[in-house]
Order: sequence, then structure tokens, then C-alpha cells
Amino acid sequence: MSQATDQQYGTSTSLCDYVLIHQLEQIKPLHVVDFGAGCGKNGRIARQILPRNVTITAVEGCKKTVEMLSSEGTYNEVCHS
Repeated sequence: MSQATDQQYGTSTSLCDYVLIHQLEQIKPLHVVDFGAGCGKNGRIARQILPRNVTITAVEGCKKTVEMLSSEGTYNEVCHS
């Protein structure tokens, strides 16, 4: 199934991404906190949608994931908590 078809008919992943993108475009935040950042997908979406001057912070409980997110460069700050 193509991404356009996914968005048109809705899979949980494409629907969540679609909602996130549209919320970010409408709210235009100056700071985003991604609680439970996991693999960093939401942070990457935010970084693509928002201007570079927006601060994006990840909060993640898994130490190995914090290390991975810290080296990736998507987030301005990665907190282990």
C-alpha cells in the first residue's frame, strides 16, 4: 500500500503522523518535548516540519536509547529520566 493510500484510508501509523504534522503546523510551538522518545520518529517529524530555531527535547527512560538519540542530532537535548 502506498503512503498516499495509507493516509487516505488510514493506518494507525500514518494517521498518527498526519495528526502530528497538522498539529505542529497549526500550533507552531517554540519548544517541543517528546516524552518516551523511543526511536525518535516524532522528533524527526517535528524537525522536518518546524523551523531550525525550535528547540526539541527528548525524554527517554532507556539509557541505550538516550545514547543513540544523543548521537543522532535530531534533538537539541536528550534527557534520561
